[in-house]
Amino acid sequence: MARTPPRGLPSTTPPSSATPKAEPSGWPHGVDIISISIGGGAGTTAPEFHDDNVAIACPHVSGIAAMLRQAQPSWGPAKIKSALMTTAYNTDSDGEVIKSASTGKASTPLDRGAGHVDPNRALDPGLVYDVTRTDYVDFLCSLGYTDKQIAIFNRGSSGSPSSVIDCSKKSHKKPPRFTDLNYPAFSVVLKSAKDKATQLRRLTIVGDYVEVTYKVIINTPPGVRVTVNPPTLRFIINGPTVKKYQVTFEANGEESDVYYTYGSIVWTDGKHNVTNPITVYWPDEDQVAAI
Repeated sequence: MARTPPRGLPSTTPPSSATPKAEPSGWPHGVDIISISIGGGAGTTAPEFHDDNVAIACPHVSGIAAMLRQAQPSWGPAKIKSALMTTAYNTDSDGEVIKSASTGKASTPLDRGAGHVDPNRALDPGLVYDVTRTDYVDFLCSLGYTDKQIAIFNRGSSGSPSSVIDCSKKSHKKPPRFTDLNYPAFSVVLKSAKDKATQLRRLTIVGDYVEVTYKVIINTPPGVRVTVNPPTLRFIINGPTVKKYQVTFEANGEESDVYYTYGSIVWTDGKHNVTNPITVYWPDEDQVAAI
């Protein structure tokens, strides 16, 4: 079997001052992909050649997403994206981490996102991260958007605002945090060797089951202690289909000499592996002041 070639990967979005949150997503097969399109009439013009991995990635993943939607018509965009991301893989045919074509070194979540999409596994992901309208409104509130700005997004099928949003009066025990957006990946900013952060997530079980228990496996990023509570999620037929958990990221006191360290959280029932990349950002003093 031929070894998987290195990835010609663009970087995913690194943490910004507004939302210190990298957003790993998925990536299809191929490197230095060339697409050919015939312009004008049938064969009357010369082919146009395009060499752009990002442009070609979009129709590849879109086609897989359409396949998932056909197989699971009740799934919305968030569930489909979650299924693609949490079932992706990051190793080549020799079992080694896929290399970045630009550096020749092992790729990271900022290179490859969640990894290579796997359509077959995405059809049966086990658990998915769903995102509701309320989640997105909370996210916008946490970023400081005004009620008027949020009303532009929060529209019903008729095109008119579906409800009036007042971020200052939202019924939360705690103000919404953008880091709690129910995304299938974790991006954490630790500003010092003693810093600590928590993030909340919830998982929805999909597919056929009678009783199943998922246990967490933590691949800890260097310099960080990671705690998941609860460490197991148990689902039974006719019981709740959604379970919440909290992740605590705590610097272990060692000064980091790199800007990023990486790890993952995997929920497994022995059949399904629901993988969530972790990217930890260690800003220097000047960057801390800007965040």
